[in-house]
Amino acid sequence: MVRDINPALTGMKHSYPSEITRIGDILFFRAFDPDHCDELWKSDGTEAGTMLVKDIDTVACSYPHHLTKLEGKLLFEASTVHEAAGGLWVSDGSTEGTRRVEQINPWCNLTRSKHAVINGVLFFPAASGTTDCELWRSDGTLTGTRLVKDIDPGPSALSFFEWSEMALVDGILILSVYHTGFGDELWKSDGSGAGTVLIKDIRPGVGSSYPSGLFGYNQWLYFNAAELHPEFKLWKSDGTLDGTQMVGDREAVSPIHQDGLHYSAYDDGIYGMELWKSDGTVEGLVMVKDINPGPASSMPNTPVSIEGKLLDGVLTFVANDGNHGFELWKIDGTLEGTVMVADINPGTDPSHPGRFTYSSGKLFFSADDGSHGVELWALDITRRASLPLIFR
Repeated sequence: MVRDINPALTGMKHSYPSEITRIGDILFFRAFDPDHCDELWKSDGTEAGTMLVKDIDTVACSYPHHLTKLEGKLLFEASTVHEAAGGLWVSDGSTEGTRRVEQINPWCNLTRSKHAVINGVLFFPAASGTTDCELWRSDGTLTGTRLVKDIDPGPSALSFFEWSEMALVDGILILSVYHTGFGDELWKSDGSGAGTVLIKDIRPGVGSSYPSGLFGYNQWLYFNAAELHPEFKLWKSDGTLDGTQMVGDREAVSPIHQDGLHYSAYDDGIYGMELWKSDGTVEGLVMVKDINPGPASSMPNTPVSIEGKLLDGVLTFVANDGNHGFELWKIDGTLEGTVMVADINPGTDPSHPGRFTYSSGKLFFSADDGSHGVELWALDITRRASLPLIFR
């Protein structure tokens, strides 16, 4: 454990570090402590270097979220008692350098809706006094923060919902957004209003195919969609109408790529939800390992990649083998190389590792060892021991 931010022995014992985001050698994250509530923190990986950045709301909690790296700065949403809907903020890591950019409603109070960065510009859903939840862009300045396109025009119409997602493919922004005439479908944007267009109406008409699990790799976007409800299946797209096609006959979850292969959680109806890999074809879709043997599911999730790159060439993820609860696993692409890294919460209880980021040779994440509550942990992936070193 790096630091016990909330050392309380009774009541609320967790600091719940979340939204861990690396900028240089500094980690920014949101955490709770009894003196400041939920605010913005930073850490250099040491106990002494883990500290509050700014108490944005001195009366209540500012709940900073959607932390995003942008050109050496941190952009995020925060609210105060005077701005219940939130606002777009920027920080350089200092108290004085943490300030509000624009009093819009970024991310529209959505907790899961995604964002993306292209050439030093952040793209995100936001609402203002003239539009509901639509596509915006910001370079971290007031003059560089503006609406891209009102995709679904109208005073009460909105394009982004809780399930809306974004991904980058070859420098193009791919979106799953809603339009009254097409439903929730796949769109793309080059950052301009004219260049924000529908790719394909997968479920023709006003019905929705609900593209989800968007993940870009090389020139392809992989995602799940339902041409006919409720049959979600694995698709891929190169951003064109003809290049948007079905890959698998079932839904894939938590996708990531390694050495030209597409890894994801997949349920074939026999082994439950397990880890599979694909070369982009229906025939090349095979199970890596039945981690929780039989029809039970290991539910592999939260595959770890930092800025699109794997950690030391190894795919790290969270799974439950039925004996240890949800713990940290790794894979080198083989059956024998798919193993649990560490049982952080010993026994059948899970530690639920999550909110991963990488800095200075260490993987930082939140986990519960059963004794300290949910706190900040670090894993040294550079050591060549049978089990990597866990820092407490």
